[in-house]
Amino acid sequence: MMTEQGYVLSALLQGAFICQVTDEEAWRFLKSRDNAQQLEPHLNLLNRTLSTTADGDVFFASYLTIGEPERKVLT
Repeated sequence: MMTEQGYVLSALLQGAFICQVTDEEAWRFLKSRDNAQQLEPHLNLLNRTLSTTADGDVFFASYLTIGEPERKVLT
């Protein structure tokens, strides 16, 4: 069985946009600053970071840096 942290990390890495409507449990998990900070090292290993929209109500994983390999994935 996957932990809540593992579930949220997996969703982010699959490209999910997490908000109160799409996944309320994951959204509540990420609204906790401590929980969000715990995910950051795992995301950083994969050149990702936890990002939010301007209002802070939608979470998603984004690239830390975009090099040639990342450009190929995005195009």
